[in-house]
Amino acid sequence: MIQPNELRVGNYVKGIDDAYIDRDNKINENIFRVSLIAKDVVKLDIGFDAVQRYERNPIISPSLKELKPIPLTEQWLIDFGFENKYCDDEDNPIYKFNSIEIVKLLFKDKFNLYASFPSIEIKHIHQLQNLYFALTGEELKLNQ
Repeated sequence: MIQPNELRVGNYVKGIDDAYIDRDNKINENIFRVSLIAKDVVKLDIGFDAVQRYERNPIISPSLKELKPIPLTEQWLIDFGFENKYCDDEDNPIYKFNSIEIVKLLFKDKFNLYASFPSIEIKHIHQLQNLYFALTGEELKLNQ
């Protein structure tokens, strides 16, 4: 299950009840784009297709429990515009987009992100909170 603080408008998620079997007997699940978040109800744009990139009528998901995350794959990185530029010393492929590099660790089957930014202007508290959460996976809390 996805936690509400992990979602942002524009995120892509899978719908649990929307799986179907394709011609090759593989289970496929519809991919949705989050368009609104309110308490534990999420408005989703349906009809998103990772290849054709089209959207249709919005629907409401009654609960976050019906949504699940989409595993990160090399194909998703390519679909988002990352390019496989080179490999590191251990032959792990490195994908690059602007100043962000993502390394696919072959021996652990996971991805690591490396970024170098000259500077990012942060004007508002929510920007700091979102950035902190994205980098650490934890909420930024006020000291009591």
